[in-house]
Amino acid sequence: MKDIIAAEAEFSRAGVLGIIDFYFTPYALGDAITWVQNAQVMAQKNGARPIDLVLVALPERPASRLQRHIGPHNYIQTLDDLMPAFLTCPSLRSVRVFQVRGSISQRLLGAIYAKTKSWPPLWSHFRGQLDYSGHRSINAFHAEKGWLPRLAPPRGFKHETEQFRQRYHNGKVPIVVNIRQSRLTPIPA
Repeated sequence: MKDIIAAEAEFSRAGVLGIIDFYFTPYALGDAITWVQNAQVMAQKNGARPIDLVLVALPERPASRLQRHIGPHNYIQTLDDLMPAFLTCPSLRSVRVFQVRGSISQRLLGAIYAKTKSWPPLWSHFRGQLDYSGHRSINAFHAEKGWLPRLAPPRGFKHETEQFRQRYHNGKVPIVVNIRQSRLTPIPA
């Protein structure tokens, strides 16, 4: 076990850790993009380090109380549908999905030993005090620097994205609107 934690600590030293635990955070596109942007801001604040994403989806607690319709039988499909959002991070080094509590504990202990910067802060994660959709850090970074890290097409989608832009945009700047369809779900909001 010590060797595993030492390996996790060594891996953690060069990067910034982004942790999303779906027991606390909803499976939602906007929240995922905001979370990725918060991780990018943390990386920029710490010298533009590469980002390692940790996605926690435990079968015994697969979703937050906001999404009771997601359970052990469908959480993997739900996560799979959301995965491209996590791949919009240009400085992404790794994505790991944890489905076993012991494995995530080893990963987080390694990050603690390495004193790795993370979004959210590790202690906030342990306390379950997560601001998964907040913009405070993003807004503060922009106020200080005057710019924000940019997202990119998900890895593997760049060619299709460029074809779409050439075909439909003709040099115009697109405005993307994500219209919520929650009224059609078991939890209308």
